[in-house]
Amino acid sequence: MEPLSALSIAAAVVQFADFGYRAIKGAYDAYEPSSSRVVDDIELSTVSYDLSRLLENAEAKLENRLPGQEATSSPTNDAGSPGDIFRRLCCECREIKNALDEIFAKHVPRGKSRVALAASSFAVELKRISGAGEIDRLAERLNQVRQQTMTTILVLLLGEAKKIGVDVRQFAQQQVDIMAKLDRISEATWNFSQDVVNFVGVRSSSNRADESNIVDYVLSDRWVAKEYLDRTQSVQHIDIKDSVYVGHVLRSLFFDSMGHREGQIPQRYAKTYEWIFKEPRQSSDGHPLWHNFSAWLEGDSSEIYWITGKPGAGKSTLIKFVAHDERFQYSLDRWARGARLLIGHYFPWTAGAHKLQKSHEGLLRTLLFEIIQQDNSLAPRIFPGRWFLLQIFDGEVGLPQPQFDELLAAFRALLSETADTLRLALIIDGLDEFEDDHRTLVGLLREANRKPWIKICTSSRPWNVFKDEYIHNPMLQLEKLTHEDIEIYVRERFQRGQGFQEFEVTDPAMASSIVNDIVEKAKGVFLWVSVVSGLLEEIFQEGYNLADLRATVDGLPSEVSQLFAYIRDRIQLRLRAEASRYFEIMAACNLLDLTPYSLTFWLGSEDVPDDNVANMTTKYLSNAVASLGRRLVSRTGGLLEIFGSLAEPEESRVDYMHRTARDWVRDNWASTSTTEEDFEPMLWVLRGENLRLARCIHSGSHVSFEDIAVVFQAAAHVKDTPSNRATVAHWLDRLDEHISKGATIAIVIAIAIAIAIDDARKPSSKMPSTLRKLPIALALAGSILSVAASPAVAQPQPQPQPQQPITSTTTANDDTDDDTPLPLVIWHGLGDDFQAEGLRSVGRLAEAAHPGIFVYYVRLDATASGDRAATFYGNVTEQLAAVCADLAAHPILSTAPAVDALGFSQGGQFLRGYVERCGGGAPRVRSLVTLGSQHNGIVDYRACGPADWLCRGAMALLHGQTWTRWAQGRLVPAQYFRDPADMGSYLAHSNFLADINNERERKNATYAANIANLTNFVMHMFEDDTTVVPRETGWFQEVNGTEVTPLRARKIYEEDWIGLKELDRKGGLHFISNPGNHMEISDELLMDIFSKYMGPYNKKFPRESEGPGEL
Repeated sequence: MEPLSALSIAAAVVQFADFGYRAIKGAYDAYEPSSSRVVDDIELSTVSYDLSRLLENAEAKLENRLPGQEATSSPTNDAGSPGDIFRRLCCECREIKNALDEIFAKHVPRGKSRVALAASSFAVELKRISGAGEIDRLAERLNQVRQQTMTTILVLLLGEAKKIGVDVRQFAQQQVDIMAKLDRISEATWNFSQDVVNFVGVRSSSNRADESNIVDYVLSDRWVAKEYLDRTQSVQHIDIKDSVYVGHVLRSLFFDSMGHREGQIPQRYAKTYEWIFKEPRQSSDGHPLWHNFSAWLEGDSSEIYWITGKPGAGKSTLIKFVAHDERFQYSLDRWARGARLLIGHYFPWTAGAHKLQKSHEGLLRTLLFEIIQQDNSLAPRIFPGRWFLLQIFDGEVGLPQPQFDELLAAFRALLSETADTLRLALIIDGLDEFEDDHRTLVGLLREANRKPWIKICTSSRPWNVFKDEYIHNPMLQLEKLTHEDIEIYVRERFQRGQGFQEFEVTDPAMASSIVNDIVEKAKGVFLWVSVVSGLLEEIFQEGYNLADLRATVDGLPSEVSQLFAYIRDRIQLRLRAEASRYFEIMAACNLLDLTPYSLTFWLGSEDVPDDNVANMTTKYLSNAVASLGRRLVSRTGGLLEIFGSLAEPEESRVDYMHRTARDWVRDNWASTSTTEEDFEPMLWVLRGENLRLARCIHSGSHVSFEDIAVVFQAAAHVKDTPSNRATVAHWLDRLDEHISKGATIAIVIAIAIAIAIDDARKPSSKMPSTLRKLPIALALAGSILSVAASPAVAQPQPQPQPQQPITSTTTANDDTDDDTPLPLVIWHGLGDDFQAEGLRSVGRLAEAAHPGIFVYYVRLDATASGDRAATFYGNVTEQLAAVCADLAAHPILSTAPAVDALGFSQGGQFLRGYVERCGGGAPRVRSLVTLGSQHNGIVDYRACGPADWLCRGAMALLHGQTWTRWAQGRLVPAQYFRDPADMGSYLAHSNFLADINNERERKNATYAANIANLTNFVMHMFEDDTTVVPRETGWFQEVNGTEVTPLRARKIYEEDWIGLKELDRKGGLHFISNPGNHMEISDELLMDIFSKYMGPYNKKFPRESEGPGEL
């Protein structure tokens, strides 16, 4: 299909989708395409008729006929071609149209045949008469039609551009230039083609949402990018530009813990495991003890090689040794016979903190990452969707982390690439380490191994799921082959100790016998040998007599599990319940990802006094940890140990002697030993961590926000009983006391952020409010802590540029007769983000009030979470400068004759700052409306309840640190703090508010001129506002104690520092009082704002001042 025809068809399809979407989502612009006549009400039959005409137009263009002509049979397009896709999209549109008609038919007129409703009410009526969620599903289908249409056009343009060797953006512009010279090109086609050019040619904030939609669609299973890449390119050699794309693909696959497990696996000891690359030894019956590994590597075996063995046998160490030995590579090269050879490794770790270390997703990401690293030319064929996106966006696109379905498709694509010229070897350790379903994993490897050009070696414990699959494969059972390796290990380890050397000289026969007995009892398990060797080294060091030594060796069980059971059985029965406590505390620490500090264990006991923790000396704590160590030995038999030096008791920790010991306790201990029924390990941790942190705070040690966080995590996991609630409250109050006496700035920054977000979101959960605040604090405080050590540099205030007044005779593009509403810029408040549903609902109301209005939501980061963080943390001067630049570069806002602006809470004073400071192409503001804003600053961050420690911590920080350069350059609320009782500090240090209020001795005349040039400045104050202190700040009133000074009685007005008096003289200053608390805003209030102060450029406004005369 040639590009011009495709653009015309696509434009018609998009016009149908846009009209349908807007109609059923409440943004119906109430126009009749046949006449372009604006109407005031909506008739269902008219909507149905308009949809029919738009769909008929699209179908006619597809079939190359005029609308209304009878359709003729046309040749079927190739499957997957643009024509085929357009045909399927038209069919989808027809199905959507039919579904809407069925809904329309359900409407019963109430005395009229017309639905005389506003657009938003029209959408409500449709939802009322349709099934649950039916309208939303149809709207999503229409949205997908638009996404698929845009993607198809991009595919076509890419293919055509490749054919003639030009850039896709250049080619798209050429098509539009050609269309401009043709007659009878519809406005819809022209507008759509311009959208395409803008989309592929401009990376502005205006099309980020569209970009995200395209990314999601291309990477979904609804579209197969490979078909189009096969038509347009054949990548054999990666050039410089392509290598940049490869880097993007690799970064989207990488995760931080990708190589952690391999790094944790110990290197083989000395010359152990050398036998793996040699001819197998023979058993007594003449059979080889293992399948020849080198022969399997070099031969054409179609079976997976399985390395199995008992826990602790050393499988991972063997796999790591093999994978990096040059003989492994040499043998595989012989198998490849000159073909390209690619090798992938994966070492899972069930104890790892990151799920990608032990999941199928992590396996695929790691293998694909390593393979593409080795052969860059595979990237476009393995990830065609990602490659296509990189080409369309010229590399300027954010690739999301791949989902499992995409990874699986990519892995299968890799398998299909193998051939005589490309061979693939995979070595995968520890199949039993995966948390995902093991049968699925086995099936995936079986599927991969069907290809004759793939060779797979893996290891696992001998679980049934693996035995059933691999028992007849080439394999080896490790514990049966390491007798000589273990002997080397034991003998050389013992000989390093002076005690054994002396013993060997005095009784060489007994020394040799001891070594042989240990090797035999080990039964090939290196872990057992490691534990026993440590025990015997201590005996040699202490100089035990021969009888005791022989008794000890003879009494050792030969299996690891029996060894742990042997240890348990030696524990006195009366002490086992206490041992169970310690094991449960360890489990609680693991659940919380908490380092199990020795002091947490010691101080968590109610037997330890809690009223003098600040005065505990290092000597006392060292003895406490030593005592705890004795308890662990006697109660757990050494399964738990103290790690660290008694000289540094604060740093010592409790842990298992080995991971296998942890697994054994988890699986076996509870069956024979139990704790008291009322024991609550999380309360123990809560108490212990609370007191440990109290000591750290009082001693001046560093305490991070993670340390504080764990106390709340523990509290959140405590069983919910009346008694436990009281205990939790007590220990949170104690933590409050400790922090109040010695909080570090890092801790309280996290507190300040948490309380502010909690106020903004007001969650309905009944969980104690202190616990709800934790995850939010953690999400935001990390970025603050990363720069907390560096001083904030005072930012020079930007030089403002004057703006012309907006009148009916002042216009950039002779738009005085245009009834198109001016764009609306919305700046949200503290704790909100540009994607918040509440904010978007405001935009939809604006669209309902003024059909066709363009709504722009100010954002300070491309992501919602980053934008939300910026409302708490950042330099307002820098943020405002960035917004000025964004709006000046925006293709719609920068070309509009003006904009209207709506600011919620702190967003109101920031928009006022925009009016005062921004020029240089930034759009002028006509009407500025603020709701609950802090124009005259705040004197308190909020009133706190007596038990609300987060709030009290925030106040402690902001009151104590408000005027530091760090706070004024980093903490947003601090930059509009203004206490009339301390004006000296405010004028000397305020980074933002003192400047835009022109309160310093040197005045900025441009600020006053720009405010005076507004048409409307509307300030809403909430009568019962308890969040903003004082609430009168929303009207520029001064509150000093109980004294309230009205605006018109203040110097800022009388001397007209910022132009308010001049604007008031012109009748453009409006004061409105709203009932309710902060940000309690009704739809009726918003619709009134949109109706009175926003709309077309030529709208007339009343020129009288509003508000009480004393303002």
